Amino acid sequence: MGPAPHTPPEPSGDRPTRRSIWLVIGAVALVAGLAVGLVLALPTLDPAELMARVPQTPRMIALLLVGLMVLHNFVPVPAEAIAICAGAALGIPAGVATVWIGAMLGAAIAFGLSRRLGRGLPRDPSSVLGRVDQTWQAWGAPGLIGLRLVPLISFNLINYAAGLTSVGWWTFLWTTAIGILPVLVVSVAAGAGLHAWIMGPAFYVLLGAVCVALLLARVVLRRRSLAAAPHVAQTETSVSRSPFP
Repeated sequence: MGPAPHTPPEPSGDRPTRRSIWLVIGAVALVAGLAVGLVLALPTLDPAELMARVPQTPRMIALLLVGLMVLHNFVPVPAEAIAICAGAALGIPAGVATVWIGAMLGAAIAFGLSRRLGRGLPRDPSSVLGRVDQTWQAWGAPGLIGLRLVPLISFNLINYAAGLTSVGWWTFLWTTAIGILPVLVVSVAAGAGLHAWIMGPAFYVLLGAVCVALLLARVVLRRRSLAAAPHVAQTETSVSRSPFP
């Protein structure tokens, strides 16, 4: 009886397929082309003429701002600058709604791409991704909201990093929807040019609320990280004592 024929291993379903890779390459190429076209067109645009056309084409302006917020997840376009432009062009209510919709669409796309392409990465407790995942689980939803409230942490980085962890879609979406609102509202209000409102008590009430939220988020993150430290240390010890390499 001869040796059994060699059967090549089937490709793992957890790894990104060739089709998904080409889809990502095509999406990145499309976004890059739009960005190059926008950069080339900017010098020929008259800002005064654009502002004069805003009242006539509010829907087109809103669609453009939504597209820029989605683009923000792939190219270094500052989200705060887009929010300020939205406030100047559309006012606070419409500006906040427009930027929020664009931010949520971009966050969902980035989260989905990261989760799709990161399925084949090692997730054992001793790996870097495994430790990051344990940290995310220890923080929970309050930790995700707290990260959104810190202006120094990139909005895009949180989207992509969360996609590589075990955070569920629903948890990611609702924490993003809430966490991005404070900075978004302040940026849009700044663009709207509400000088009288900024000098009044309402601005200081909002600023105080944001500071209190940041402080509470820091306390919660600190307590959760301290609570998770023994568990992480125990996991690392058990892995190091394992008889298997």
